[in-house]
Amino acid sequence: MTRSSFVLVTVLTGVSGLLSVGPGVHAQEVGNDCDPRSFRVINSRGIAAGQRVTWVGLPDLVCPNGVRIQADSAIIWEAAGRTEFLGRFRYQDPEQQLRSADADYWEREGRLEARGEVQATTRGGETEIRGDMLTMYRAPQEGVDDRIIVFGRPAFALIQPDDSADTSPTPYQVTGLNLRFEGDRFFYANDEVEVDRDSLHATTRSLSFDRMLGSLTLRGNARVESGSTVFQGDTIDLRLPDDELTSMNIRR
Repeated sequence: MTRSSFVLVTVLTGVSGLLSVGPGVHAQEVGNDCDPRSFRVINSRGIAAGQRVTWVGLPDLVCPNGVRIQADSAIIWEAAGRTEFLGRFRYQDPEQQLRSADADYWEREGRLEARGEVQATTRGGETEIRGDMLTMYRAPQEGVDDRIIVFGRPAFALIQPDDSADTSPTPYQVTGLNLRFEGDRFFYANDEVEVDRDSLHATTRSLSFDRMLGSLTLRGNARVESGSTVFQGDTIDLRLPDDELTSMNIRR
């Protein structure tokens, strides 16, 4: 899910600059390769010296590499480096798509907040995220992973195991009040966490999952049900290299 999140926030930076200059200005003139299929500047006015606010109706932009961004309207706050997308926000690229009722993007922080019936999916269906609010943070430097945090009552994530020998492995279905992705490798869930996969059902206060190593750890009132067998403990560690359970360690 996070492989193209940097692309998303980078594109939005250029979109903010493109929309704020108004119609009649070519994309390359503001240093961006996105082209508007349609948009209408409703109003643009200065609110202070060097500060301008621009209202845009029905922005629909097509950018390189198959990226497209749409919304019912947008407000660009130039001085703050903030763009509000209001109503039916849509982002899509060849790898993923994101939908929500509204979204805010802060250019300086590289932060995107999507709100209201948020749904993000990869094109192949390997990962799906749903929640009330999603925040995406661009990695501040190379070698640091992007981060996605999802809140909900509950939030939901469908996660495909990594490096599995099975060509179509069964995904994990995770719900919780707070879900977090750190790059493509690490996944965390907190508060009222439930996990389902095939005949396995687990509940716990918090969960951490290393997809590369196949390491799944449940902490706090951990309970795992598999068929007619039940395991309980304060902490339960499951090792699933190559998507096969090889060991389980139960403490307390």
